Amino acid sequence: WNYFSADDLGRFAEEIDQPVCVEAVVTQRMKWFAPPAPNLLRAIPTGPRSETTLQITRIRDAGTWRQASGNCRPTIAGELYDIRSGDRIQVFARIGKPLPALYPGQYDWAAAARGAGVHSRLFCSAPECVTVVESANSTTISTWIDRIGRRCETWLAQHVGPEQADLALA
Repeated sequence: WNYFSADDLGRFAEEIDQPVCVEAVVTQRMKWFAPPAPNLLRAIPTGPRSETTLQITRIRDAGTWRQASGNCRPTIAGELYDIRSGDRIQVFARIGKPLPALYPGQYDWAAAARGAGVHSRLFCSAPECVTVVESANSTTISTWIDRIGRRCETWLAQHVGPEQADLALA
């Protein structure tokens, strides 16, 4: 809980989001989320988003790259399709600490993330902020699992219909 690597990405995160450039390896397949239904209580409407899990390898410090480590689950505004498990990617994002509970009884996202070994959060404003540096070898087990998972999700979504697809995929 209290000890993590000296080069963990969380050590670069602050309370106020800062711009960052990192290199990482994608460890889970990309997941896409449709925009939420319009709500009068939502001041700023949100669009679709994409999420995955990354294993951080490097962070850019001015003009040089530094070794970094740790896991992170970035949120990317928009739909990002060309990323597969095992790809080495470069991400331009905003880094910050996970948000703690703001009032009593609220779910504590920061504690949940810390318990999972995640000490930072990344947010990309557009899919163009993520580029593939090196594609995954198409013969690895993770690539095959990724392909099978995508086919299963597509098949399931087609057979249950668009109204129930999100629930079925969950």
